Amino acid sequence: MAVDVSGRKVLLLHEGELADLRALIETLGAQVAEAQDAAGGAPDFDLVIATARHLRDISRVSTKSRVGRIAVLDRDARTLRALWRRTGVDLVVIRPVHPVAVRLLLLDALYRGRDRRVRRVAVGVPVRFRSGLRARTALLADLSTRGCQLVGCDPLPPGKRITVSIPEAANSQRSFSVGGHVVRAVRGSGPGFA
Repeated sequence: MAVDVSGRKVLLLHEGELADLRALIETLGAQVAEAQDAAGGAPDFDLVIATARHLRDISRVSTKSRVGRIAVLDRDARTLRALWRRTGVDLVVIRPVHPVAVRLLLLDALYRGRDRRVRRVAVGVPVRFRSGLRARTALLADLSTRGCQLVGCDPLPPGKRITVSIPEAANSQRSFSVGGHVVRAVRGSGPGFA
């Protein structure tokens, strides 16, 4: 199912660092505007994406109540965390991140259709999964309290039992496993399953 985001407006607050995101957003069909500051009474946007240098500007851009605010950072630091909490950022993406995960994140942020039962979070972490005796690798594209989506692997048939090993954030050598079953195949941006 294709998601139509052609009527959505995205503002990028950056100084050239988000050129790759601009190209991706344009391929999705959304309208893109760029600025180096939030001065001048910018029009309402559906999504605002800012770099670390422009975190203070992110809350001054739009008056829409449902505007999404994403910070794209090159590193994680205590002072940056305090700043993005104060400015009302909804999601923080720390680079590098897989392009498929970014695409899914943007589609989710711009989607305004029927609400899902549970919120999904874009992840973009390499994981291992097992179905039967064979272990394989995939990219954990998104995660919710009810399931996940794996891409970059061959789709498995619905109903197939699997175990996904997810690495711990603090120590990538350790992981925890979650069991479940395949509910659907994923095609398009990257083959896989949910």
